[in-house]
Amino acid sequence: MFKISKKIIPLIIIHLLLSSSLFSQTWSLKTGWELLGSNKAITDLSVFNSECVNGVFAYKKGDSSIWETYPSGDLTSIDEGQGFWVYMKKDCDFDTLASRGDMIIKRVEVNATSTREYKFYKPDNLENDASLLFYFHGEIGMANDDNEYTITNGGALTNYNKDYILSTMANTENIIVAYPLGSIFFYPSTKFLPKKTFNWNDDSNLIFFDKMVEYITTTYPQINKKKIYVTGFSNGASFSFRLAGARVNVLAGASATSSRYGLIKNGVLREEPFLNDNLSTPLVAFHGLKDNLTLGMEESLDNWHTIENKGSLEGAEKVQVSIGEYNTTKKTYKNGISDLEIYLIEDVRHSVSMEVVGRVMWDFLKKHIRNN
Repeated sequence: MFKISKKIIPLIIIHLLLSSSLFSQTWSLKTGWELLGSNKAITDLSVFNSECVNGVFAYKKGDSSIWETYPSGDLTSIDEGQGFWVYMKKDCDFDTLASRGDMIIKRVEVNATSTREYKFYKPDNLENDASLLFYFHGEIGMANDDNEYTITNGGALTNYNKDYILSTMANTENIIVAYPLGSIFFYPSTKFLPKKTFNWNDDSNLIFFDKMVEYITTTYPQINKKKIYVTGFSNGASFSFRLAGARVNVLAGASATSSRYGLIKNGVLREEPFLNDNLSTPLVAFHGLKDNLTLGMEESLDNWHTIENKGSLEGAEKVQVSIGEYNTTKKTYKNGISDLEIYLIEDVRHSVSMEVVGRVMWDFLKKHIRNN
């Protein structure tokens, strides 16, 4: 832990106030020590590029005589306006280094009777050749039929915000991440099922997806239209599968967690027809082996591989790998049109965590750029 004399604190404050970098949007930093200030609170210190930055140092909150350090010490966040030092390995430019970006809420008219909501996270430092990633939630049940309980008043998608794993990755991976809200479905009144849910079973969701893609890619020309990806959980994963087939000319890759290929409608599995068009979207899937809500997910991938991906099950390779706290069997399919993988996770039920598998998912997706 570093200590510093309180006599020089006023000098540091004066330096920060005079420094143009305190409120700068683009910082050109030289090799060696640099004293900076944050123009926004930095809660995700991974914004500091490890190829450029050797270490970050800031006062301990509440005790300006003690320094905390990152990445090897106790520093986990920096307040807005707080001074900090960085030691640069080499000269680097940082565009809006201390800014996390914003959640943007949009509504789109799908048809004359349906207006849908989504929000997306755009990093402040979005650069050219950016990717666009959609995350489709699982079925969300509501105890009432209040149509206003959606995104804008902190309802159904509250957890998908700046601090969600995909948003934090977006800061360093040059991604816009969109979080759409599914279509409304009213179940017959029972004491076991919620009266209202948001899910992805309705065919209008394909139009909704198209309109989101059109708006975001038009508004942000930094996005490479050949780098559009989808991922989803449970019912949202079923929709990811559906898009992987129905929007093969749009997507560069897809991911599905805790759901097999096919949509559940009124309790009946409805398999989507394969397109048989000699095109196949690269796909990675994650399945908890103790998941009794999603039976047959591996068999569903087998079916996808042989029909949609035009491959053979011969030569499929299985290896044991660890993903964070998960022990998994990774199955890699061979001889298909596109890459296809599934991770079979031991001792996990339906709720496979994106916090754990998110990095593996993105590392698979970002390798693929659409070539059709």
